[in-house]
Amino acid sequence: MANAPKSGWLAIFSRVPLEIHVDGRLVGTTDDGQVMVGAGRHDVTLVNQRLNYRQTESMEVQPAFVTSHSVTLPMG
Repeated sequence: MANAPKSGWLAIFSRVPLEIHVDGRLVGTTDDGQVMVGAGRHDVTLVNQRLNYRQTESMEVQPAFVTSHSVTLPMG
């Protein structure tokens, strides 16, 4: 019996580039497309220092699947 996949992917969509931090660790940017992370629940922090934007969301990543999230930026 083959081992079950233990990783999945995050695909974060945003109008502006954002850093993607998973459980406090920088794993990529929204420009990277999909980033691979371990399966399970994670705190995902999206950051753009130039725009002073920081948002943390809890996301459940399923093994061998893509978890997508569209960012709604504040107006102004």
